[in-house]
Amino acid sequence: MKCDIDIRPDLFANTVLSGGTTMYPGIADRMHKEITDLYEYYVLSSGVPMPPGIAYRQLKEVVEKTGLTMQKKRLKLKIIAPPERKYAVWIGGSTLASLSTFQQ
Repeated sequence: MKCDIDIRPDLFANTVLSGGTTMYPGIADRMHKEITDLYEYYVLSSGVPMPPGIAYRQLKEVVEKTGLTMQKKRLKLKIIAPPERKYAVWIGGSTLASLSTFQQ
């Protein structure tokens, strides 16, 4: 999460999978879960010292035991996994190369 905090909601709302390695069955659901877990860790763990990679359930248990409060902010997350994503990188590169401004 090293990007500007102001553009993070746009990045979360427009995540596009591309490339051959994204063709695994269920990859979009897995990405949704992983990103949601990361978001909940960074947003909800304010002040709770936890190692990276901890599950949200574990974080919630620790917060409840320590008496801290958690305020959940809504995450607008959309993972786009088009069926032609295997060739999306090639199509994008081809389109870029065909632009007149690129050829100069």
